[in-house]
Amino acid sequence: MRLIGLRFGPFQVLRQIARGALSRVFLVSDGKVAKAAKLFPLEHRRRAEQELAIGLGLSHPHINAVEAPIEIGGYPGILMNYVAGRRLGEWPSQPDGLQPFLDRWSELLDALGYLHTLGIVHSDVKPENILISRKQGAVLIDFDLALRVQAPRQGFAGTVAFASPEQARGEPAAPASDLYAAGIILYRGLTGQVPFSGSVREVFRAHGAATPTLPSQFDSRLAPYDALVTRLLAKQPEDRYQHAAEVLAALATARSS
Repeated sequence: MRLIGLRFGPFQVLRQIARGALSRVFLVSDGKVAKAAKLFPLEHRRRAEQELAIGLGLSHPHINAVEAPIEIGGYPGILMNYVAGRRLGEWPSQPDGLQPFLDRWSELLDALGYLHTLGIVHSDVKPENILISRKQGAVLIDFDLALRVQAPRQGFAGTVAFASPEQARGEPAAPASDLYAAGIILYRGLTGQVPFSGSVREVFRAHGAATPTLPSQFDSRLAPYDALVTRLLAKQPEDRYQHAAEVLAALATARSS
């Protein structure tokens, strides 16, 4: 994609700011306002259309706003709000410990609760899809794998380390799948590592059968979070929290212990 300097409407492409498996994101500006342009190869136009269809109707302080369909240099895509910040996976350790991370994680859960109320599953919740902005806090991005609840999907879609057991089996993601992924993010924030690692096959098998080490076994001060993590990472979707509001209530209890 040789797009730097190209113009579309009032905007000019300034530089590439992110790259995914199928898409690239560019910083664009009309001279006054900066936006983000996410572009897909022509053969993946449906991914752009899917993200547009999901994202246009969303309005939440912790979800990146999708504004319009675009095409630049023959590449289809979407115009989005530009969020200046680091991805959660790149966010440095904070001097005041866990509290800033837990604040951002709460904002992620608030965003997921909003999506699930609308019948939308993100399907790829992971640190790389969460931007940390000084102005907005945690901002959930990348909706090209998002689906309406009970929409059909064949095969695995997501990220191995954060995939729920049902996703690892090739089943469609559900709200409980997003909460499982949020549980993996919480576990990583508490302990410094994901609960399961190894080859793709080993991690898929662990998601389905292995019991993660409790946070308190890394640090006894994390004991108040053991029950929260255990339920978020339950193997069966029906054994997990069913609503983000339940998770936030459990988190508040753990933080006050």
